[in-house]
Amino acid sequence: MGCGSSTDTGRLGAATPAPEAKPRDENLLVSIQENVSLDDLPDCISDLHHGMPGTIKHAAMRLLKISAVLNWPTIKVFEEVNKSECFSVPYSEVSGDIWNQTAVLSWRWNKSKPASMQPGFTPMSPTQFRELVEVLQRAQAIGMQYVWIDWSCVPQYSTSPMVEVMRSKVFYARARTMIIVPTFNQLPGDGVVRLLLVKAARSLKRRGAQSSICELAASTVNTILERELVAGREYFSRVWTLAERMARYGRKEQLRNWLTLDAWLGMIVDAMITSTEDKSASRIYAKLLGREAAELLDRILEPLAAAVRTASMLVSEGLEDSVAQLFEMAATMWQSDSVLAEAPTKSWLMTYMEETHQGIYQAWNEGDRVWAVYSYFCWNQVDQSSQQGLLEALKNLAQVAGAGRKSLVALAGKLNLTALLQVDEADEKLLNAVEEGQLEQVQELLEAGANPLIKRPDGSTSVHLAAAKGHAGIIPLLAKAGVGVNTKREGGATPLTVAAMNGHTEAIRALLAAGADKELGFTDKATPLYIAAEKGHVEALRALMQAGAQADVVINTGYTPLLIASLHGFAEVVRILLQAGVKKDRTLQDGANALYLAAEKRHMDTVKELLKARVSTEACLQSGATPLYIASQNGDVEMVEVLLGGGANKNAARKDKSNPLYIASERGHLAVVKALLEREADVHHKFQSGATPLFIAAQNGHTETVLALLEAGADKNFKIEGGDSTPLLTAAKGGHVGVVDALLAKGANKDVQMKDGSTPLLVAASLGHLPVVQSLLGGQAKTELMKEGGVTPLIVATDNGHVDIVKALLGVGASISSARQSDGYSPLHIACSKGFVEIVRDVLDKGAEKDAALKDGTTPLHLAASNGFLEVAQVLVRAGARKTATNSLGQKPIDVAKAGTGIAELLSRD
Repeated sequence: MGCGSSTDTGRLGAATPAPEAKPRDENLLVSIQENVSLDDLPDCISDLHHGMPGTIKHAAMRLLKISAVLNWPTIKVFEEVNKSECFSVPYSEVSGDIWNQTAVLSWRWNKSKPASMQPGFTPMSPTQFRELVEVLQRAQAIGMQYVWIDWSCVPQYSTSPMVEVMRSKVFYARARTMIIVPTFNQLPGDGVVRLLLVKAARSLKRRGAQSSICELAASTVNTILERELVAGREYFSRVWTLAERMARYGRKEQLRNWLTLDAWLGMIVDAMITSTEDKSASRIYAKLLGREAAELLDRILEPLAAAVRTASMLVSEGLEDSVAQLFEMAATMWQSDSVLAEAPTKSWLMTYMEETHQGIYQAWNEGDRVWAVYSYFCWNQVDQSSQQGLLEALKNLAQVAGAGRKSLVALAGKLNLTALLQVDEADEKLLNAVEEGQLEQVQELLEAGANPLIKRPDGSTSVHLAAAKGHAGIIPLLAKAGVGVNTKREGGATPLTVAAMNGHTEAIRALLAAGADKELGFTDKATPLYIAAEKGHVEALRALMQAGAQADVVINTGYTPLLIASLHGFAEVVRILLQAGVKKDRTLQDGANALYLAAEKRHMDTVKELLKARVSTEACLQSGATPLYIASQNGDVEMVEVLLGGGANKNAARKDKSNPLYIASERGHLAVVKALLEREADVHHKFQSGATPLFIAAQNGHTETVLALLEAGADKNFKIEGGDSTPLLTAAKGGHVGVVDALLAKGANKDVQMKDGSTPLLVAASLGHLPVVQSLLGGQAKTELMKEGGVTPLIVATDNGHVDIVKALLGVGASISSARQSDGYSPLHIACSKGFVEIVRDVLDKGAEKDAALKDGTTPLHLAASNGFLEVAQVLVRAGARKTATNSLGQKPIDVAKAGTGIAELLSRD
């Protein structure tokens, strides 16, 4: 029945309403035979009636009045049928006489059932309805009054259809006739198929003089051509229609009792055409037609495919005669006593359970493979809507058939019920045997019924385990046992991905041969080939490429196989990919290309392969950094030389104007600096701050780099634009005595002044860089140059307590008397105010005026006393400083002496 059935979408286009065709030859139409009573049917059929549970038997059923249906524009949904249009009583009350007046419809829906009821909707096409009406008119003419149609007689939206699902087979068994209405498709628009049918009809016509069946077949083919419609092949390949045909077992009906000849031959045409692309489309017809016709059909497919492919009959000479012969055999079968309905026996069920997952019969829902035949063998009702109910039904069928665990496991796998099966000891043994590569044990366990679809907690199937360990010989066994080769475990890895990850080339080939999807990868789009490239598995990569895997896939992060292999330095992988013609200059979002990634990670062999393939040396990050820049930054002189040899631009700068020479100078990478200078890199290039390579090298104390830059002609006295610092000034500030010496040796201006008057000597003295001060003094740097405020090197050294620097300055004759700030403070004033006793002694020894007063009369002794520096006061007193000197407020040193320091007692002594 059509319960749960759906739209059939075949290769041919769905039929549009066709114009009314002329009446067909009576010999081509459905022939309705006399009914067979229930008592005269085989036991396996009549037992369906007698074994029906009371709850199902006494439930009401509906039969439609043929007279009402003939007045409908199309069939109505159950919920829209009027009471006057049907006959509704419990099944148990429907007499044999009623069944003798009843037809049942076996058909394929032309449209899918909407999720919610839509007034006026019907799954039946106008063409299908005309076919149905034609047969119903013939039925009515011989006294038949009723018809059972699933769409109109089974609740579709108002309640559960389960009762009718269970017992509808009995309806098909007891009705006088079964009407088959397939879907209809338009004849292909290309001329080859039409021409083939014309030529086949012509061939049949020529044989017609010797064979009436040929005349009949020719007339039928011409009818198909006139109507421009062919019946859809799908009807006979569906499990529901299989179950409906089985209900007719024991009646010895012919195909002509079920459907018209043009429908039957149309199905053959559709199956042939579709099989040129999918050979499975004709499998059921090969089974129905018998061995001889099946072999002929198989021979037709290859030349037919060639004719369709080339749009020419000339490539398939004699094809029309073979097709005509097939039509003749099919027409003969249509009116012969061939066995069309199989008996629903235990032996049939056993065969069905073994074959149902092999693709002969199709189902919209995999569960239909069970429900379609279930009530032939079991009447107990289970929950049709749940997976557990489906498994229970499957177990019941297996028990009835006497099927072993192997058959149960296979069908459970097809129905996605594996997770619900109870795990057996053999199942765990199977996984262990697979992982250990025990081929014979795997075979034995599978034969014994071990579940090949069992999974490890992480979702790994037996094929994952075989792939991970490289057990290629086991993979075909597991695939044949129904284990999916494209199943993903947690994390998204497929068996092929796992094999690629581990570099198992033979396992990769075995998986591909078993149908593994070579492009199916992780959620980030990393495919098996990408993974092989990422891991550096050369042979695995080759195997996947030979199978046609995409070598230029881009994953979510933007990486390609070439980019990831370059990042990890897999030179051979890179070479193979480049030879395959992948896009060599593709970049990441930040702008890095394969050459940049390889250069950054110092993969020399990979860089050479990329340069050989002329990968761009100038591709850069968003910052502007090129492969040469990053190599220079890393101090990789060999990489720098190779890149320069490959044509890299030695002066290419980032957006911030840093270039290879600048960054190498900043980092002190002497060898890189020399390599770049040998290629005449711009020694005067400026960073965005205005700094040159020499300036930054001096600032960071890279003496040898400074020397190399000076030798290359760098400006030793360069001043930053908008600023006033020079290489010597910045070196002095940093305390880099080696750089200072190098610059002085090259004649750098030792007395250069900043805007505020600061000199290298003053800066070094201020920061306490004694070696720099000594070097500058040795170079005759001027000691008296002042910065703003009258500050000299001696003053800043004193102010910061740099005793050794003060000594050094005094040692070369730095003036004490002229060293006065604008506020009048001398070195002695400063030292006394800050308690620098040793500096006080040094400047006094050099003749500092011990009683020099500030504008307000404050003397050094005032400053020492007010700040509480007893030792300084003692030095001053011993030097003869006047204790009685007064400031503008008339205060003597004793008056301002800090309490508790002992200074007052010192000053009070005579």
